[in-house]
Order: sequence, then structure tokens, then C-alpha cells
Amino acid sequence: MFSDRSPNDGEWLAFDKQLRRLCQYGTLSDHAAALPQFTISPFLATEEPRLNLVAEWALLRNDDPVDPSGTTFFFWAETVGDGAGSGFGRLEGTEGYIDAIAGGVRRLLDASIHSGWGPVKRDNTSSAWPVGSSFPGTEKTMLFLCDLPEGKDFVGCPQRPRLRSLYPADSIDGAVTISQGEQFLVGGTAQIGASPGADPAVSFNLNIVKGAVNTTQSEMRLLRTHTNADTTFHRTTRWTPDLPAMYRWINARGHDGSLSHATPLAGTLNPKYAIMWELPLRGNEGRHVTYNMIYEAGWNTCFNGPNCASHGQPPDVTLSAKARVGWRDRVTLAIPYD
Repeated sequence: MFSDRSPNDGEWLAFDKQLRRLCQYGTLSDHAAALPQFTISPFLATEEPRLNLVAEWALLRNDDPVDPSGTTFFFWAETVGDGAGSGFGRLEGTEGYIDAIAGGVRRLLDASIHSGWGPVKRDNTSSAWPVGSSFPGTEKTMLFLCDLPEGKDFVGCPQRPRLRSLYPADSIDGAVTISQGEQFLVGGTAQIGASPGADPAVSFNLNIVKGAVNTTQSEMRLLRTHTNADTTFHRTTRWTPDLPAMYRWINARGHDGSLSHATPLAGTLNPKYAIMWELPLRGNEGRHVTYNMIYEAGWNTCFNGPNCASHGQPPDVTLSAKARVGWRDRVTLAIPYD
């Protein structure tokens, strides 16, 4: 753009201003052995779960001249971290285990990531969030206000978001499809110029082709992964125990004690999560939209297959009430006018 000369201060300022319209990025989540931030009503509190998770985000402008939608933006968020101890963890010494005397499984984790646009519901009477999760039930969260009837017009809700990709996919026979990265092929033009006496001007016109790279299958033992498909502004991905399979595994081996070598839900679950949305510029010009990622951990005691302890059950010395906690992160994005 500048040939063999160095740009002056005015040109650098114009370059930086234009570049910020095309690409912005940052850190969405940064949790290091983090205690739960809140308890999810109506369940009980616990300080045993820990979150070790970093999530990054990027907003990329796409000026595809053949796209009928015109200029669009890709919003991408992905968890970062490999190896042991990354993701949903727990206080040392609290691994999930089989209670051979009572015949039940204790301290078994179920985890969820709620990821989406706009404001989220708050409980005005306590610090709890009314997520309404009910594993092993199927109650919806109704957490993201944009997905409520007439909610799409609330402040902070974008217009016409479209989900482009989400990993992991639903599990099939114990295998979970994940993507180790995203690939963006960028093309277009860049120009700089100025009339005599006028400030320098920089313009970019970029076309982006997106694709997943190094898509693999990861074996997640004795758990199920499932994402809803009936919402516009958010998705909820759940990692839940495959309890019938777990009991078959236990009975086949006559196993007793810790289950941390059998399933990540008894030790540390690394979610390897990535989501990408596309927003049209038309209808979103000048809006400030929010994006939330909420991480949820349930602490389960299960007997007789899928019968897991939950709040509100009759008192029972062998069946303690269920605990459920969470963490939340948010970023606010300013969509340009042009």
C-alpha cells in the first residue's frame, strides 16, 4: 500500500481506523481454577467444581459482492486449552466414584455451555440464575431474552443472526465430532489516497471464505453430547452422563471406587467448544449487541440408572439434593454504520 516509503502519522491513523472496521478480537473468558460465580436456582450451592477455561473471540467483516445479504460479519468464539486439568474440573479429592455399599454413583458431573446473543435473565430475589436445567429431564433454560416471544426487539439483540458452525456435534455411539481450528481465506482490495490538503483515506474491501480445518472425532467415554436446534439467538450444548452405559461398564468389571479413568465426567471435562455466527450489516448498523457465554456444572448422585438427585425430592439419607453452579462471561460489540 505504501510502496517503499514509511506511512506518516495521518496515514497510520487512517489505516488503523479502517482496520478496526474489518477485524476485532479479544479474550472472552479467562478462568484459572475459578470458584463458581453463582448458584443456579432452585438447586444447592457447592464449591467443589472449578473452571479452567480461556475463550477467545473475533469479529470479521465480509464484503462479498455476490452475497445477496450484502456486507456481513462473522463472530467466532472458541475455547482454548489442551491437556489434563483444562475445562470443567473439581477440587482435588472430589472425583466421581461408585459407592459399592449403596450401589450409586456420586459426584458425577454434568456440564453445559449456553452461548448466544443479547441480555440474559436474572433472578431479582437472589444471586441465582433461573436456568431451569433439570438433568436428566428436558426442561428448557429460557435464559436468553432475545428468544422469548417478542424478545428479538430488546436492546442488545442483533437482527437476523445465522449460526454458521458449532462444535462439538452431537455424540454418536460415544464419539464426538470436534474441530481443531477454523480457516479463513481472505481476498479483496486495499487502497490509500488523498486529495491535496485533505486527510489521507484508506479503504479495504475483503471477501472471506470460512472453513473448518483438521476436523476429528474425539472419544468421550460414558457420556452424551447434545445441542438444541429450536432457538434463533443462542445454543445450549450439554455433556451428560450415559448412565446405563456407565452401569454396564461398572458391572462388567466389578468396579469399585473412583470413576475418573472411566469418564471425564468423574474427573475433568475439556469441552473443546467453538461457535460461529454470521450477522448482516443491514439492520444492525450502529447497534451495540452483547454476547454471553455461560458455563454450568451440575453435581449428581445417581441411583438405579438415570435416577439422579435433584432439589425438592423427599429427604433420604442415601440421596442428597443436587447442586448446580455456573460462571458467566460477556462481550459487547459495536456494529459500524457502514
